[in-house]
Amino acid sequence: MRVCLVCLLALCGCAFPPQQKHPETEFYRLEMQLYDLVNQYRREHGLPRLRYDHHLADIARGHSQAMAEARTAFGHDGYEQRVEAVRLHFRSFTALGENLARNNWEASQSAYYVYLGWLANRSHRNTIEGVFELTGVGVAQDSENVYYYTQLYLAK
Repeated sequence: MRVCLVCLLALCGCAFPPQQKHPETEFYRLEMQLYDLVNQYRREHGLPRLRYDHHLADIARGHSQAMAEARTAFGHDGYEQRVEAVRLHFRSFTALGENLARNNWEASQSAYYVYLGWLANRSHRNTIEGVFELTGVGVAQDSENVYYYTQLYLAK
């Protein structure tokens, strides 16, 4: 019976197509890696863990994608629109922070070097250490393999 099942699976291989690597999977892994690094830093410094919020991540991802597609320059352009998008979901909040980065490190090192760069910059580090409760990370990549990172931080 086992041999027949193996033969049947071999003959019907089209029913099980090989899994393809989707860019979203790689981007999600980078997003989670950066999220974990930031929370590890916060824990080591006696700060509460940030909870991940998919609405914030979607907004962050949109900005990263806009920068990667050159629809907006690298930077905080459009911040007011992101604030309004956050307001639509959360109605009220006391603070919203944003850290941005870009690099062309290979994927296995990209998020780590973003994290190190943010820690080396007082303004970015202050945001990481801020009195925020929620966060979301968005990553996109341009045609030249440059990664764009946006991390939003929210205090209710």
